[in-house]
Amino acid sequence: MTDNVLAGGSVVDPEAKPKRYTELMKTFNETVANHPQLESLLIPIGDGMTISRVKR
Repeated sequence: MTDNVLAGGSVVDPEAKPKRYTELMKTFNETVANHPQLESLLIPIGDGMTISRVKR
């Protein structure tokens, strides 16, 4: 589980004020979403949360 994956909306909204970790979260989200051994779900509530599990 990873918390704050939307970084206050700055990850998805170019008009939002970027946080110091916005670019890191963008890279993390892309990596997790495209990782061939993971199944992931991003929950867009608050600052966002991602739940991932290893595929079997």
